Amino acid sequence: MPEQQGLEITPIIEPSDMIGIFVSAIVIAAPILILMALLVLLKKWVDKKLGALTTRKQNKIPLGKWPSDWKPQTVDRFEENASSAGLTFYPRNIFTAAEFKFFLVLQNVCRNYFYIIPKMGLWALVDHHDNVTAWNKISRKHLDFTLCHPQTMKPLLVIELDDSSHRQYKQQQRDAEKDAILAEVGVPVLRIPVARQYDEGAIKNLISRKMKRN
Repeated sequence: MPEQQGLEITPIIEPSDMIGIFVSAIVIAAPILILMALLVLLKKWVDKKLGALTTRKQNKIPLGKWPSDWKPQTVDRFEENASSAGLTFYPRNIFTAAEFKFFLVLQNVCRNYFYIIPKMGLWALVDHHDNVTAWNKISRKHLDFTLCHPQTMKPLLVIELDDSSHRQYKQQQRDAEKDAILAEVGVPVLRIPVARQYDEGAIKNLISRKMKRN
């Protein structure tokens, strides 16, 4: 019988061709995967911004645009009951006109950088450890404006708005005592004189320099 010749099987795809196809697939797919990842990140960023914008709109009531059904209630005085020994309390504004004018400027300067706490009692920043003498030194003192870290609310700087009364000797003594107490707890003080107009850039520089020193 004639000897049967063996059949040769030729592979359809050579190994070298498979490597080339694999590399080509990666080259084609990589930009698509990168684009998809970027789209996902972009969507998250847009959702975050829209969420923050919606929250601000919900919480913000523009000045002069109160809800139509809101009516201010004027209180001339509040009389306590007989158990309070007949004490009478009267409402007062948080700010003087000069303080409110400066506060609006300070808001623009500190926007996105600090939270502003007005009229904070000095006792809120200083621990006296139940020492009566220390308590007497801080209990009746307040801070005009306290700048706090927006994430931790740690006090970073106290701003005092000084009018002409701060030129008096006794007031200067009280100011010096307040500054010394704050320095002891590591909170710097920036004193700004009352003015008709304020330069926002100059105030921002003063705040920056004062913080860099501490």
